[in-house]
Amino acid sequence: MNVSCASPGGRWFRVLLVAGLVGAGERADGGSPAPAAGEPAKISVICDPGRTRTEINIPARRSRLVWSDLLRGLTRADGYDDRALEGVLPAWSIDLRGRAGRRAVRLVNSGLIPGVTVHAAEGEGEPGGDRLVIQIDHARRLELQRRWSSRVRQWLPPTPSRYGLFPDPGWERSSAERPMVVMIAGLNAWPEEANRLLHRVRHEGYACAYFRYPNDQPIDQSAEFLADELRALANRHPERTITLVTHSMGALVARAAIEVPERDPGNVGQLIMIAPPNHGSALARYALGLDIWEYIRSAERRKQGGWSPRPCIEDGLGEAVVDLRPNSVFLDRLNAHGRHPRVRYTIFLGNAGGLQPDQLALLRSRTARAAEHGRLAQFLGGKIQGVLGDLDELVAGKGDGLVSLERGQLEGVDDVLVLPFVHASVLEDGVSGDVDRLPRELLQRLASGSRR
Repeated sequence: MNVSCASPGGRWFRVLLVAGLVGAGERADGGSPAPAAGEPAKISVICDPGRTRTEINIPARRSRLVWSDLLRGLTRADGYDDRALEGVLPAWSIDLRGRAGRRAVRLVNSGLIPGVTVHAAEGEGEPGGDRLVIQIDHARRLELQRRWSSRVRQWLPPTPSRYGLFPDPGWERSSAERPMVVMIAGLNAWPEEANRLLHRVRHEGYACAYFRYPNDQPIDQSAEFLADELRALANRHPERTITLVTHSMGALVARAAIEVPERDPGNVGQLIMIAPPNHGSALARYALGLDIWEYIRSAERRKQGGWSPRPCIEDGLGEAVVDLRPNSVFLDRLNAHGRHPRVRYTIFLGNAGGLQPDQLALLRSRTARAAEHGRLAQFLGGKIQGVLGDLDELVAGKGDGLVSLERGQLEGVDDVLVLPFVHASVLEDGVSGDVDRLPRELLQRLASGSRR
């Protein structure tokens, strides 16, 4: 019963769809009682292979669409167990062939819900075979949502000094035979927090810089910004090559800057990725709101922006979180590109996730048992089981706490090293254990890249 094809903003879509149909239909039908329920409607949810489109088919009962069936279909598309809703939802209905039904369809298709269309399909010869077909174009919905969020951000005057490429003072005096090392941090992290990684790099005489960008905005926009900054550096210092060292989502920003041909600045010779979510992270589904939390937690961010919401809005409105989800539109497009033929790639992955496999199995079994003893547990059970079945990111030996070994791999990259570190620990001081091996391995890759 569990089919998850939910798109960003899916819950708001469901509220608006139900409101539109009820508002158009109930006035005409007076909230007519539904026909006798009989067998549960055979609702179907169909996703295309890329999960860019979803079709929900909701059969009518003697040409009448029952509200409870509509709600069950929308719920099932979001991955919940709609069987728990049987017998507890309003028994109203609307005649799909009547004036109210046609008016409801026109209202929803008028643009009330961008990227969503509905139509009433009449049965082919069999009595009572009508159905409501809801079609969702996730890519279109995402495009329109981002267009609106971009307008919101444009209302704010820009703060150009806050973002950009920031080289170390006096970096020009370093040898041009060695690359400049540019650090790119990930979601809700500042590149200055990576000084632990770059301390030894600077000590070895490499010129270093960090790239600060609005890391909650769409990753493609961040990649364009990075490419522009690197291109400007190449114009001023054509003799310099660049090594990009990235942590987490920073790898996707870097890849989208150099692997998309029309963006490529042409001066990057090496890309070293630490804990890269090259195929996304299941935990990105739960990351909304983290930027607000980081702002509350960080005294430095409050010092720069006060308690104004402006810094959070400037940083993006959560679009990067959507891009980080497995099988997102962004990731599918990015991974369709090949590796840059003139760039040397390295991947460092961590496997020190804190959850043991037997603990995860215990959680799954307890969730399954709970679903047998109550509607709420049954309703949530399928969704929770789906989440628990896709949490390699957290499991020791399979992930670093946020990125799994499987999703961190990248076709065409052979220099991959797995180390026992936790995702955020590589950016922290005073971390004990084998995590200290990472800076040594980083220096080795830099040295070999310099000799090319």
